[in-house]
Amino acid sequence: MLQSKGVVRSNGTYLDGSVASTTDVNMFQIGVCNAMKADGIIYSITFGSGSSSLTAQTTMRNCATPGNYYHAPDNATLNQIFQQIAGNLGVLRLVQ
Repeated sequence: MLQSKGVVRSNGTYLDGSVASTTDVNMFQIGVCNAMKADGIIYSITFGSGSSSLTAQTTMRNCATPGNYYHAPDNATLNQIFQQIAGNLGVLRLVQ
């Protein structure tokens, strides 16, 4: 969970920027993603065959707001995704 002091581990201690385990990295990423999603639209993209693992895709899909996760296995697909996102951003309205 992300709080004003940082990300809280399940045992109640805070992550201070040092990484003690893969669990800490995953927990920190989830905390950051949740904080960003609370502030608005989040797009996430995995790129290349190395990031095509189920774990990476699931994590990034959960980080994105619904419908805003993409996987680009190559440069051409990545370019298409960026063009699509740019088109989506062009129709957004700013409201206060």
